Amino acid sequence: MPTKMRNFWRSFVAKLGSLKREWILKWLSTAVFYILLVGIMMPGMGGRGRTWKVGDIPEADVRAPYNFLVFNKEKTEEKRRQAEEEVKPVYVLDDGLAEKLNRKITLLFAEIGGAKEKEESSLSLSPFSLRILESKKKAEKAEKTSREIVKFLLDRGIFPEGARFPGTEKVVIKPSGSGKEREEDAKRIIKWDSLKDIVERKTKEMLPGDRLLGMAVREIVENVIEPNLKLDEEKTNKRKEKARNAVVLEYNRIEKGERILTGGVKVTAADVKKLQALLSSSDPRRVLSTAGGLSILTLIFFFIVGIYLRKYQSVVLTDLHILFLLGLIVIGVILIAKIIIGYGLSGYLIPVAIAPMLIAILVEPRLAVVVAVVLSIFIGVLTGYRLDYMVIALAGGMVGLFSVAKVRKRSDLIKAGFLVSLVNVTAILGFRLLDPLTHEPIIRELISGAGNGIISAVVSLGILPILEPLFKITTDIKLLELLDINQPILKRVKNEAPGTYQSSLVVANLAESAAQDVGANALLAKVGSYYHDIGKINKASYFIENQKLAQDKHEKLNPTMSSLILISHVKEGVELARKNKLPEVIIDIVRQHHGTTLASFFYQQAVEEDERQKVNKDTFRYPGPKPQTREAAIVMLADSVEAASRTLSEPTPGRIKNLVKKVINNKFIDYQLDESNLALSDLHQISETFTQILISMFHTRIEYPDEELNERGREIGEDKKSAKKNKSRSKNNQKGRGRNAKKRR
Repeated sequence: MPTKMRNFWRSFVAKLGSLKREWILKWLSTAVFYILLVGIMMPGMGGRGRTWKVGDIPEADVRAPYNFLVFNKEKTEEKRRQAEEEVKPVYVLDDGLAEKLNRKITLLFAEIGGAKEKEESSLSLSPFSLRILESKKKAEKAEKTSREIVKFLLDRGIFPEGARFPGTEKVVIKPSGSGKEREEDAKRIIKWDSLKDIVERKTKEMLPGDRLLGMAVREIVENVIEPNLKLDEEKTNKRKEKARNAVVLEYNRIEKGERILTGGVKVTAADVKKLQALLSSSDPRRVLSTAGGLSILTLIFFFIVGIYLRKYQSVVLTDLHILFLLGLIVIGVILIAKIIIGYGLSGYLIPVAIAPMLIAILVEPRLAVVVAVVLSIFIGVLTGYRLDYMVIALAGGMVGLFSVAKVRKRSDLIKAGFLVSLVNVTAILGFRLLDPLTHEPIIRELISGAGNGIISAVVSLGILPILEPLFKITTDIKLLELLDINQPILKRVKNEAPGTYQSSLVVANLAESAAQDVGANALLAKVGSYYHDIGKINKASYFIENQKLAQDKHEKLNPTMSSLILISHVKEGVELARKNKLPEVIIDIVRQHHGTTLASFFYQQAVEEDERQKVNKDTFRYPGPKPQTREAAIVMLADSVEAASRTLSEPTPGRIKNLVKKVINNKFIDYQLDESNLALSDLHQISETFTQILISMFHTRIEYPDEELNERGREIGEDKKSAKKNKSRSKNNQKGRGRNAKKRR
């Protein structure tokens, strides 16, 4: 097989494989997006289906399609209360209190015996008790008895004053030290208000024959004793919560065929509860039914959107980045809606406008309209077919996308958000007038509607700078930011290559006007023109527009080296563009603005100098590729026309027109415009636009009257002398003009 045929076949097979992989990836991503969308809408099915409110009157009976359970909240709460009451309260036992109280008793009797220590007792007894305890024997007996009574009281445990007594028979005693918990009979523990009676009984029991000594002992114990139990509220509450959560939920069983609503009878709160239980039932038949319905509806909308894209937006179907972007935005909004509904917030708060606003800015406003309609229907399904939620979602989405269709500043998104809020509030008021009996507070609804617009604007504003580079999309907002002459790379061009900078401004003027006249993206063409020659910065002096006076650095170089320097500005421009993080569409214009054109002047010069005529033509060609878009082709034509126009010694309208036609025709004949989608009618319009602008730039000066006439005459005379001199060197000048034109490109 011949080499050319073999190479062609390999190229064909490789291209076919690439197309097949791309086709598989698109269908796979579409299927994943479809499954995700249906899956996201599936969980938490409550609220779907026909909704009834208390007071509605159904026309016919509504019966259960299958067995299901209705949560019995009242019975469940009763069981939870009982479980809480059965929890034994936890009391902390002060293990160190016994030692403390014994120390107090020791200090007291030390004072009574006259043995004063450094520490003084804070206890004081009545004179009666002190007289009784003057006897050493009685004092010893009183001290022993007091200690025994205190120990008895502490062993039983003492609740603090004002404590809430447990309703259970047992309580849990938790030592403050390292001991283990234990259960105690609550009745055995001493209440503070009954402490005196118990002390009196115990004293009589221990000192039956000495009533006076018993009175002194009672006074000592009552002054010394302190409660040793304290309720541990935190631990008790945790145990109550655990017991509450452990309660098995109570349900009422509704049998298949059982009547839920009675035709002609008002719906009650209990009826609504049954309906909600039916619609949120996890019965497999209910789940399969819901999944099937959602799958069918979603599939229908997929087909509708697919047909629309194929017919009116076919470029979207060929761009995997945009397909992923659409899927991400739609799924993101559905997720936000699910979160809002899941937390029981108002459906008016769902910021549907995020999707159409972002799609209108990043992709195309007409596609945003379709997305807004489809999303509003999905929101209606999610919210139980609420017409008001559906209409407000659609209205907000439409106003949002119309507000940002021609957005030029990021701050315009905030204005769009306020417009969405205004429309939402107005629509909510309209629905309230249609349904004045609704129980929902209107202030809360209005706040939700207003917050919807603000959330849409803030989220869009925050996520837009992330989506632009992530999906390699350049918005008009970004393009307008790049027009700022304070951009670092533009400032470098202005300072280091001033001639190139001025030339780029002229090219931008030509390209913008031409793009506008043929329906291309005029803003993109203008921005692309600003940056198309940034690669000339590194070797600015080798380009004629930046050379001072008659200095020409190419005179000392051979043609091959000169052409390499000129051609390299494209590659260096792409590198600078990437370094400065310019959008891909601008980098494409930088790369394509010379296409695969030939540096003909240096090629011809090389041919003339090479005696063997073996000059490789490809060495003198720009690397390309040829312009792939209308905007890149327009920049190419504007750049060539601007460069050629500077070679005109007498730029009359006729010469300008012929020059423009010649330049455009040469690009056409050289097949440089074949891949740009520019029609012949577009080329004719571009030629007319270029001609008009150049004529206005090279307009004839008016004659100056009186005193200025002589001065003007001298200038004209000088021009004539220059013309004669130029005529004598016409051959050299012609070559020089051609060389200058090539150098500039």
